[in-house]
Amino acid sequence: QKVAADTYDYHVVWARRGADGTYEERGALHDDEGAGEHGFCSWLTLPDGRQLTLWLDGRATREGGPMQVRSRLVEADGSLGPDLLVDERACDCCPTTLCLLGDGSVLAAWRDRGEDEVRDIALARWTADGGWTAPFSVHEDGWRIPGCPVNGPVLACNGDRVALAWFTLGQDEAPRIWVAMSEDGGEAFGEPLRVDGGSALGQLDLAWSGEGRLAVSWHEDSLEDTVPGGAAWRARVVHPVLGDPVDVAATSGGRGDGRARLLGLDEGWVLVWSEDAVPRTLTAALLGAPAP
Repeated sequence: QKVAADTYDYHVVWARRGADGTYEERGALHDDEGAGEHGFCSWLTLPDGRQLTLWLDGRATREGGPMQVRSRLVEADGSLGPDLLVDERACDCCPTTLCLLGDGSVLAAWRDRGEDEVRDIALARWTADGGWTAPFSVHEDGWRIPGCPVNGPVLACNGDRVALAWFTLGQDEAPRIWVAMSEDGGEAFGEPLRVDGGSALGQLDLAWSGEGRLAVSWHEDSLEDTVPGGAAWRARVVHPVLGDPVDVAATSGGRGDGRARLLGLDEGWVLVWSEDAVPRTLTAALLGAPAP
């Protein structure tokens, strides 16, 4: 919700549905009610009915400080827990992500921002008893960029099996999309697997299907073999075996293509994206499942 004149002066505002089915606005999710960026919120339901939230918070930027990652619990009765700092220095506008593990703990991921402007991916774990751990890294890309690429990571959990996908240019400025997997609830991740075709734009998503397969989707530019001079939404099965990439739909290759979302079904997935046209429309494609 916009709160002041500057482009990035907005808050994360939430509402709660009452017994009559209508929604009552509860105000800002965060304690800070001043101007500045507050957004890119991730939100999930815990097994006990509470909600865990995570967002980018610009309260420190008003004094020249960095963007923060903060979190808050919404209790079952709608009351708010403490407004907690998870990371004191993060990338300014890359989306955050949360996933729920089989034991009720939660993993979070976001794009970090080092003092030297290296913007690799950071993770943290939340437990009901211990709260948030210190941020940790899965892979050192060494991507140094003096600005925000608006290209966040994605987590997907299936019991204790965790997948993390992210976009990077690395130290050599070559675009890549990596997928790393953990079999022990994110305690340890294997070596990342590269899944793109060499000209990735990012804006990825990741989802498990009901039969235990994992797929990743992303935006890819200059696919001369299939989309001459343009770009496309692509998808690929990653687990249990690496499948071939599939071109789902041609795109303009510009910022207006947005970000497609991948949803796991009992068998296969559905990919949903916004057409860069007037009027804008949502389009969906069924992937990796028997024809209806």
